[in-house]
Amino acid sequence: MREDDIGLRERETKDVSGPDADSAPATRNVSYPRGRGALPEFTLLLALFITFRLFTGFLYRPGGYVRDYSDFIFYLGGASQIDHGAFPFRDYWSEYPPPFPWITVALYQLVRPIPLWEDHRLWFNAALILFLLLWETIGLIALYGIARRAWGRERALRTAWLYAGLFAPVYTLTSAFDAFPLAFMLLGLWAVLAARPTWAGLAIGVGTAIKLFPIVILGPAVRALRGLRRWATLFIPVLLIVLLVAVVAYSLSPAYFAAFARSLVARSGWSTIWALLDGFDHIGAIVGDRADPQADVSLYESQLPWPIITAIFGLIYLAVWTRRWEDLTPPRTVAVAGFTVSLLFLYFKAWNPQYLVYLLPFIVLLLPDLRGLAYAVLLTGFNVVEHPILAGVLTEAPWLLGAVAIARTLLLLALTIETGAMVARPALAPPRWWPRVAWGIMAFVVIGGVSLVPPAWDVYRSSRLLKDRYGPTAIFLRAQAQSEPITLVLTDRMAFRHLYPFLHDRVNLVLAAGPQREKRLASLSRSGGTLWVWVDAAEGTEVVDWLADGQPFIRWAMPGGAVYRIGTDEGWAPAGLGTLDGRFRLVGAHVDPLLAMPGQKITLMLYWTRVDAAEGSYTVFTHLLTPEGTLAAGRDNPPVNGTMPTHMWPERTLIVDRYRLRVPWDARSGEYPIEVGMYDPATGVRLTATDAAGQPTGDRILLPQRLRVLPRLWRAWRDKARRGG
Repeated sequence: MREDDIGLRERETKDVSGPDADSAPATRNVSYPRGRGALPEFTLLLALFITFRLFTGFLYRPGGYVRDYSDFIFYLGGASQIDHGAFPFRDYWSEYPPPFPWITVALYQLVRPIPLWEDHRLWFNAALILFLLLWETIGLIALYGIARRAWGRERALRTAWLYAGLFAPVYTLTSAFDAFPLAFMLLGLWAVLAARPTWAGLAIGVGTAIKLFPIVILGPAVRALRGLRRWATLFIPVLLIVLLVAVVAYSLSPAYFAAFARSLVARSGWSTIWALLDGFDHIGAIVGDRADPQADVSLYESQLPWPIITAIFGLIYLAVWTRRWEDLTPPRTVAVAGFTVSLLFLYFKAWNPQYLVYLLPFIVLLLPDLRGLAYAVLLTGFNVVEHPILAGVLTEAPWLLGAVAIARTLLLLALTIETGAMVARPALAPPRWWPRVAWGIMAFVVIGGVSLVPPAWDVYRSSRLLKDRYGPTAIFLRAQAQSEPITLVLTDRMAFRHLYPFLHDRVNLVLAAGPQREKRLASLSRSGGTLWVWVDAAEGTEVVDWLADGQPFIRWAMPGGAVYRIGTDEGWAPAGLGTLDGRFRLVGAHVDPLLAMPGQKITLMLYWTRVDAAEGSYTVFTHLLTPEGTLAAGRDNPPVNGTMPTHMWPERTLIVDRYRLRVPWDARSGEYPIEVGMYDPATGVRLTATDAAGQPTGDRILLPQRLRVLPRLWRAWRDKARRGG
């Protein structure tokens, strides 16, 4: 870059994004004494930027307490294949262009002589963080240089501080490699503003060879650097670098290079409005065996008319790109770049959280104010909801992923309109009324997101009850608490913590552990009445014997332990939802999730006990009924997938029986009842049923839970495609 990029005198352009946006830009000359001013202040920011990210990279794990997960796991897995003599693009393909997989192999070989730490990822991750931090720092310098070229020192510092304070770039630095190509993307734009087409071509070419996104800078570059000679010096380095990398990779293995190329064009969409229109509402990824050059990388076959969609977006881009053609000033060029990136992600069929780092620099460049910060924070928030919450916690909530994709699309659309207006309007700013529209869109997104918190919380509680190892015990005790007050004694604190969220509103839980153990046990033994005690499988029964003090008690076996009911006779039987033929009692049931979409699978857990000895083996039927009472879905099989026939059920043991049912693709919205029962597989005759009060209910038990099916929304498209249009 030229010396005046960091010199002592500069031409500063007035920020025109405020209320006086329709007036012409004003300029003024500002002088700073040597050793003071922009460079020292930016150096201070740079020092904080580097040290903060350095410490974060070593001491912080992406996902926090939710999920220890990042793409570094896959990078290490690929690089470590060199231990088997396998090299990327020679012995397996990658969804990333060749340079980065090759670099990870070099980093892995660099740290391989170091003795492993307890977490074997430490040294590879440390080397990768240091490598990426170098490019993250270069990216910040380039961002500052771009802003200073376009708007002057004051706004450049503001832009750099805003970017340094954003969370998404830090998270991406520790979980993905996108800081590497992003640095070249920003370097390329900086060189364009400095009218250096050769340097711009080199930066864009290297960035494109690492990951394809930096190639979009060619759009604003061609617009800003006029003339055949400049275009030639811009494009030739790009073509030579990309061609060189392609030739080297192709020479290693034409088949694996072809597999990589196919993965670029054949991959499916996910987490976008386009994926929803195709009926796909799950977290996606590139699939396929990397060792198989013929692997299928798609998750589904798209039904959308992509040639038409591409043509429409191309025409939109061309219409905006050619506006204000005579204006070659740096601010206009940055606006074109911001519009290009915004439109690209609006068009792109898939979304990964790290994609946001390509958009954030242009948000802080063009909108270094509260509105820009709101865009950045909201988009980051949706990333966090998607990864790690939806990917690791609320995996059975496709409706929430759909809501996130729609909300993100609205924000991307708003950004595309706003940056497009900056390109097209003389004052380099959207109309005066646009900020109110943008804030309205953001308010709508926030209010909609807040309204989804209660159902999302219900999904979380339901899923934890299903997956918790103490879940069956909680279901059993909640059923007994319907008919009698229960005091449950526990001596293990973790068992207490697991059961408390599911029982505290119905059961009196007492933790008899720690310094108060003897005092609490003595108080309980004097209280009289019926006591329940949870005993882990690894524990003895000393507490039960001590509390019983000669009283009778009954033991009921649970997964992972047992519950003891002290102060009862041998004839006591647990309460439940109903009984079949006086021999099998359905103690409880759990449906997860209770909020589902058409085509979604649900889990039905049934908790049985044997009331009386039974001969023969019976088959369980589970039916999901429509609101009108007709059969919507069903599953019949012997209990516990055939591994626990009814004639083998132990006495006083809770049998956990799991089923998976799929809501029909053409299901209408409404509440769907669920019925269960048993029949003799030899004759087909069903067992008679009674409800919890002992009243006859025919040959079925109707569960108290009802599945709520949401409107079909985007899944109607999937049903249309499934039926062939």
